[in-house]
Amino acid sequence: MTDGLTMDADWNTTGRGAERASAELCGDRVWPRVAADIRPGPGRQAVFSYSEDGASFVPLGPAFTLNSNWTFFMGYRFAVFNYATAALGGAVTVRRFTVSTS
Repeated sequence: MTDGLTMDADWNTTGRGAERASAELCGDRVWPRVAADIRPGPGRQAVFSYSEDGASFVPLGPAFTLNSNWTFFMGYRFAVFNYATAALGGAVTVRRFTVSTS
């Protein structure tokens, strides 16, 4: 988990943020999950977790306060990506993506 990304008025990345949480995975499958309050307004929180079996979820990092700045609208930018930190390469296969409301 990384937070604190910053951008300038031209959408250029000016800061890559800081790593807040990570997890060592034993298998080759992972089920990521986020519970986020994306209603308009400041102070909204998101809590991330993951599972290696699709049933038992483990918290990943602290609760994050979502950025409500106009450049970071928090309701529609969901993504799963491969971010290589030690060497080039790797891949991510997303077999299903579900968004639900409570």
